[in-house]
Amino acid sequence: MATEQQIIREILSSLEEILARIPGWTVLSTRQGVRLEAGRVDVDCTVQTPSGQSEILIEVMSDGLPGTIRRVAPRLRSYREAYSGTESLPVFAAPFVSDDGLDVCREEDIGCIDGAGNCLLPQPGAYVEIRGRKNQHPMRRPIRSLFSPKSSRIARVLLSDVARWWQVQEIAEAAGVSNGLVSRLKKRMLEEDFIMEEDRRICVRSPKRMLDAWSENYSFRRNTMGEFYALSAPAETEADIVFWCREQGIRCALGLFSAAARIAPHVRMNRSFLFVDADPEIVAKERGLKPVPSGANVVLLQPYDDGVFFGIMEEGGIPVTSPVQTYLDLISYKGRGEEAADFLLQHALEEAWEQQRTTGREK
Repeated sequence: MATEQQIIREILSSLEEILARIPGWTVLSTRQGVRLEAGRVDVDCTVQTPSGQSEILIEVMSDGLPGTIRRVAPRLRSYREAYSGTESLPVFAAPFVSDDGLDVCREEDIGCIDGAGNCLLPQPGAYVEIRGRKNQHPMRRPIRSLFSPKSSRIARVLLSDVARWWQVQEIAEAAGVSNGLVSRLKKRMLEEDFIMEEDRRICVRSPKRMLDAWSENYSFRRNTMGEFYALSAPAETEADIVFWCREQGIRCALGLFSAAARIAPHVRMNRSFLFVDADPEIVAKERGLKPVPSGANVVLLQPYDDGVFFGIMEEGGIPVTSPVQTYLDLISYKGRGEEAADFLLQHALEEAWEQQRTTGREK
């Protein structure tokens, strides 16, 4: 891991490179370890601008996690008071800051810069924002562990009511996991700024950002799939399979486009998608479906994790996967799946989240 001085040198190099592009801007001097009433500033960088001198007050951290930014932002903002007579910009700095981190900096009204050259530097007469530069010194920060089959059940619970403040025990009970797992993942989620905590209760901060991170670590193709052909119309085939599964005590739910057609219809797809908690080949044989190498109009999926059935909804007497599960499956389907997922997000998920928060505020 790089030392603080190595990080500072990298940050100052990035800052000089960025400011050199702005006419009339140049670094005059830098001081390290400057003590103010509000605290110790790691680097005070005096910059000449067309309108005069400005102070860039830099707080250097070893990681640029969104949760770290959120934690130190109040201290950074307090530095402005020490330079009340001078234009000043408090800046968070780290070896690497993601786009999510830059968004947090914007929300917290502070600047940002990293060693790769990503930055957010609002100043009078100039506004510099650079995104998308890759991390040159990647740290091992696997967030896929948050969305493994068992761990993702915690995300399912949190996203089921984004306005609720949950206790660890309540999440564990609803998700069917241990208190210890929830506690461990709570720490990771706070680091990633997916959640916020008050009085030992947690609540989703940004459901969309959590869902985006989950979708990047999810693929419906991990399920066991079988493709078949049915002579009957899609709605008739779906109902037949659902009712037969009920008689057999087999969990079953429409998924992907079939679920979306009942939750937020948008994309037409003459193909049925059903999750069945049984071998697809056996179900297909019992319902007279023909296995085909191409031209299938029925896709049966045996879930690799029981979480697929969390939050199942009934639409017209037919079980469908939850909007969260449907979104994850569609977004990973690509093509028209992404189009259907976007429509579902706008017309089902975001509306539900807003309603939950409105109801929560009224209580």
